[in-house]
Amino acid sequence: MGCGREPLAIPDLTLHPMTKELEISKSLKSYLGTPITAKNGVIIGTLCAVDSIPFHFNENHISFIQSMADYIKTLMEFDEEILKREQAQKELHDHNKILTAIAQGSSLDGILDQICYTVEQLNQAVYCSILGSDPVANILTLLSAPTLSDTYKHLLRQVPIGPKQGSCGTAAYRKEHVIVTDIQHDPLWENYQELAVAEGLKSCWSFPIFASNHDVLGTFAIYYKEPTSPSNEEIERLSNFSALASIALEKKRDEEKIYFLAYHDDLTKLPNRLLLRNYFDSVMTDESLFIMILDLDEFKEINDTHGHSFGDELLIEVAQRLQDCVKDIGMVARLGGDEFAFIIRKDNQDSVQEIAKNIIGLVKEPVVFRGEELKVTASLGISMYPKHASTLSELKKYADQAMYKAKGHGKNQLAFFKES
Repeated sequence: MGCGREPLAIPDLTLHPMTKELEISKSLKSYLGTPITAKNGVIIGTLCAVDSIPFHFNENHISFIQSMADYIKTLMEFDEEILKREQAQKELHDHNKILTAIAQGSSLDGILDQICYTVEQLNQAVYCSILGSDPVANILTLLSAPTLSDTYKHLLRQVPIGPKQGSCGTAAYRKEHVIVTDIQHDPLWENYQELAVAEGLKSCWSFPIFASNHDVLGTFAIYYKEPTSPSNEEIERLSNFSALASIALEKKRDEEKIYFLAYHDDLTKLPNRLLLRNYFDSVMTDESLFIMILDLDEFKEINDTHGHSFGDELLIEVAQRLQDCVKDIGMVARLGGDEFAFIIRKDNQDSVQEIAKNIIGLVKEPVVFRGEELKVTASLGISMYPKHASTLSELKKYADQAMYKAKGHGKNQLAFFKES
């Protein structure tokens, strides 16, 4: 029996019009009830007093039961506060575990999976996904979705970034969280509704993952199997987990930048001496390798005549051509200035000679920059591992000697090192 928002006292249930149509136990005759109301005004329960005889409830009885209802409300609020504190402590503990994993250099895949698992445990019957942003291709790519099916993961492998690309593609496009409470009837999902329904997904909330400079690194999404919308507390909680993903992704990005700067030439983006040595150490167990040193002929004249910006552009274009020549058979590195070194994974001198001729021909092709046609040629020297030496430094020295021999014979040609 309800009592609305005010206390309800019925001295004799059998005579009261409200109860005539209800089945009342013959042992119950009188009733006094009052609502238990939460702070926000929502009725969360009822406190009732009943008796087996008709009883007239006076103001003192009504006041007493109201006081008891207030006391129960206080206990429930206190219990709820304890529960919230326990949940907050657990969340803090989970956050710290994830931050510790990031600080200790755990794998990015493991950290992102840990974030997803943690959120799924805090929000029962949900699935999580973390997608990374590829701004060049304007797509999101799957990074983590440990409990979603393989079929749905296949859908998440490439998600376009755009105004009507589900919750995640739209969140990355708008740079704000996107809450879809009913996937089946939301126009943002019209291209993916069939797949979502097959997966049993009814709602999806997606939060962009921001870098410190506000670039979008990806999205963090949570899926439900029922249409539902988040509370302000849930939005804040999920935003915090999105921030954790941001720390992990930005740390990984910064590590990759540092690695690239340490092992690559800043101008041409080619490997540098350090990476060339590491590569040599990793392939020197092969039966034979060829080391080539290439030097551009008359490069100084380009700088003197046109300026360093023209020289830099020429180096960038030449570097790209050189990399295209050997990307499947070895490595090319910039040693400095206009000098480049190659490690070629071949065991046949004739085939290496053809590769070297091709390289010289490609270098000779003009480079057009700001309407000017720039032309250089190249001289190239070659040594062989392990025939000529067993260390990279010695092999480079011998290839360098052969390169100067080629220059001495008129430039724009190659020469093999000969021990004589």
